[in-house]
Amino acid sequence: MPATWTVNSVKSGHNPDSGARWTITDSTVKVSFSADQQNASEARAAIAYVNTAGDGYGAHATTMGAIANKIPALPPLKKSCDHCRARPDQNGDGLPGCAACKVAHYCGVECQTAHWKMHKQLCKFLVRQAKNDSDNAARALRCGQSFVSVKTLREWYYNNIDIVKYAVVQSLELYKGKADSLWRTHFAWFHVIPQKDDQRPCLLTADELQFVDAESFPMELGCEKGPDGVSHLMQWFGAEERIIIVIQAELDHECTCGHHLSPLFEDLALPEEGEWASMERDEMWRMHIRMRQQARDIVAGNI
Repeated sequence: MPATWTVNSVKSGHNPDSGARWTITDSTVKVSFSADQQNASEARAAIAYVNTAGDGYGAHATTMGAIANKIPALPPLKKSCDHCRARPDQNGDGLPGCAACKVAHYCGVECQTAHWKMHKQLCKFLVRQAKNDSDNAARALRCGQSFVSVKTLREWYYNNIDIVKYAVVQSLELYKGKADSLWRTHFAWFHVIPQKDDQRPCLLTADELQFVDAESFPMELGCEKGPDGVSHLMQWFGAEERIIIVIQAELDHECTCGHHLSPLFEDLALPEEGEWASMERDEMWRMHIRMRQQARDIVAGNI
């Protein structure tokens, strides 16, 4: 008898501080393997995954193997040069970074010097943000609450560039092509949450965070509702020239001690000209991201 993973319901989450809402799929597993099947990766990959709740798109059926292989794995992101936009080898060490903010990257001294006039204000903001994050983290721990720094969000972004890129293609509709997609007028707004609900107060690391949702959000509206300086951040990170990403950590408690969780503003290079045509719409992209690691563990026999 084949094994079947059946999704029964969908539940919603809500963060009172940011107003963000997201959808998480609840599921149960019904597995029946004979002894000789239990060690066969082919059998584990063939486990049917049936999403009867639909996650907003209607019923969907697939397999654990298909979910595990849907999003190609990529090495951690190595940022392109902030001046000439040259892209380093993604399997290499990456470009050297700005000594002050440690966020901007350059091919060398010439590119860094040429870009300083444009980078100067952003550099000052990033250094100030890091200092504020350190103060907010100390305040949160004194109040017995966990904290996620912008540095941690950036590390999560770099380490999970494969699912970030996949979510960007879908949320900003890049599969419609460079001219007709949303990247010029919207940013991709990501929400991440702790992997464990029973987390004791601590400074969460990138490995302790997980993707929960992403959506497109109008840049104009984000600048109106966001704190002062958001419009400048958008321009500093290359709005209308590069894809803008905002990543927000959502914790299950309100910040009651005067501290707050700052979102990460970042940029992502546009796809190469030859990459646009290969992009396809995936109506179940949220499920493919959320279930990816679990599906890989199942296929590998780790769970």
